[in-house]
Amino acid sequence: MHLVRFAFIALMLSSVSAQAREFCAQRPGQTSSPCTAAPGAVYLELGIADWSHDSDADQRVTALALGDMQMRSGIDPHTEIGIGWTPFSRGRLTARATGDVTHTSGIGAISLSAQRSFGDAADPLFALGAGITIPMGKGPGSSEDWEFSLIAPISFELSPGVGFDITPELSFPKNEQGDGRHAAFGASAGIGFAAGEKTEFAADIRIVRDDDPFDPSSAAIAGLSVSHLLSDKIQLDAGALFGVNRSAPDLQIGAGLAFRF
Repeated sequence: MHLVRFAFIALMLSSVSAQAREFCAQRPGQTSSPCTAAPGAVYLELGIADWSHDSDADQRVTALALGDMQMRSGIDPHTEIGIGWTPFSRGRLTARATGDVTHTSGIGAISLSAQRSFGDAADPLFALGAGITIPMGKGPGSSEDWEFSLIAPISFELSPGVGFDITPELSFPKNEQGDGRHAAFGASAGIGFAAGEKTEFAADIRIVRDDDPFDPSSAAIAGLSVSHLLSDKIQLDAGALFGVNRSAPDLQIGAGLAFRF
């Protein structure tokens, strides 16, 4: 009887702790937040639809991803673990020279992640995160091989209602040709502006250097996003990404939801 009572009290305390923290979604935008899910809290983040367009001298590519999801769960006051998956994506490639069209579709990769925050657990200054992507299907954008990545999100308030985020990143993708791996590194930085207690507008930019030995490149991508809390447990968001240079995809737009349980 005492064990049941203790378990009930622990569950209630974890639920109170989860609700005491501010809503902590990792979407939208290109930066990551150093916040983590409270112990006992679970976040489910869904990309309702994400459409992208890219083109060069040889081809034009469009892709649509539906239901992109990530689930995160707090395992202690500073640590969370997560799993992500894209259940369906479809792509269309048009060759400029011939007009031939190729369609691809399928499921995306599975991602596993963990993040540890430092400082105040409810409002951390920075965190360290690690992830691994596991190929599962042939959908557009799906990884061809496993990939390991590291991030170090940093966030602080510039003034009341104005926040600044920066997320350095490092990954080790497979070489485009042949065996072996190479480093890809860069950072995202953004500014968020609160419009009342429930709505935030954000602008960010991400710059990444891919040191593939066969085809090295540097991509710069600018982004705009908006998020709105429908309640203390549900967030609605939308955003757009714009390629700044030729190595970056031309355009991506999407919308999604985040839930806290």
